[in-house]
Amino acid sequence: MHYIHWLVAQSMLAQGKRYATRYKGSGLQWRRAYGKSNPRGASELASVWFTAYPPSIITRPGETVLKTLADPALWEAFDALGVHGMHTGPMKRAGGVQG
Repeated sequence: MHYIHWLVAQSMLAQGKRYATRYKGSGLQWRRAYGKSNPRGASELASVWFTAYPPSIITRPGETVLKTLADPALWEAFDALGVHGMHTGPMKRAGGVQG
């Protein structure tokens, strides 16, 4: 039975309740409107972007996608090509419980 309680505590619903207590009743979640697009602001940061879809990235053995995307050699190559921004797809792993 202890394991069942542990699984419930790890569930998305339980975690959602814990996170909700941080933000409910506050305007914190509205300070940065993610729904407001700002294409001019994005193009001011970089006129050429690399769009990465994490599952399609081939990493060195034992390295993470994030480490690969942060590799200085990659950014030197991007710089040589004129790429100065990156947009990634979802980066989080889902579907697993460890413990």
